Amino acid sequence: AGLRLRRRERSFGATLLGLALATTHLCAWAAGPLLGLVPAWMSLALAVGVSIALAGFAQRENDEPLWCVGFGGAAIAPFVANPDNVSATLIASYGLIVMLSACYALVGRDWPIANRVFAAVTALFVGALMAMPERNGGPLLAIGLPLVVAVAGVLPATRARHPVRSVRGPLRTLGVFAAVAALRAAFATQLPLSSLSVAGAIAAAGIVWLVVLDRTAHTPAGDLLGGLLPNTSTIAEWIEGGW
Repeated sequence: AGLRLRRRERSFGATLLGLALATTHLCAWAAGPLLGLVPAWMSLALAVGVSIALAGFAQRENDEPLWCVGFGGAAIAPFVANPDNVSATLIASYGLIVMLSACYALVGRDWPIANRVFAAVTALFVGALMAMPERNGGPLLAIGLPLVVAVAGVLPATRARHPVRSVRGPLRTLGVFAAVAALRAAFATQLPLSSLSVAGAIAAAGIVWLVVLDRTAHTPAGDLLGGLLPNTSTIAEWIEGGW
């Protein structure tokens, strides 16, 4: 119905497509991790396929509202379900799926609102992982999630033929939340690793971030948090150096 209505009412059709994505993600999450009706990998595979399909469609149509509605709906789906016994690994896996598919649609797109939505969703997943029990490794996964998205989802855009002016903004956003998660993990007391191992993991994350900065040094500077706050370029530079 959304595809059909887009021919006459583009915005309303895009909204229906976004709601379809959110509904699919919610049902996949409920059928897999929440209720155990199907294996978790099967429900996540469904979420992957639908997310990539809609991300590719939004990119082809150059439709920012469709991307914002679909990505936002997909991101909040597991939190709407609100299972009590969900693991940090499942939250991190779901967030990785949604954010990587979002990066595919954002490559080369100068979408200011979409970049702010991306920053908000990054904060949502990283914050949720930091708040999860330390013994399950939530704070450590909070460090890894934005770094994996940066390396696997955003960094490849610098080698593509698309414009790269929108690359540094999402990268800076991911780096800021990874740094916050690193501080959270540094003060944790019940992580499933020794203190020396945690310190090594944080140091390794910092080295990965230095490599990412080196690989993107030729790209134009971007805004922090999608330009949500004014005059954040200097702040972002200090954060990058602090990392």
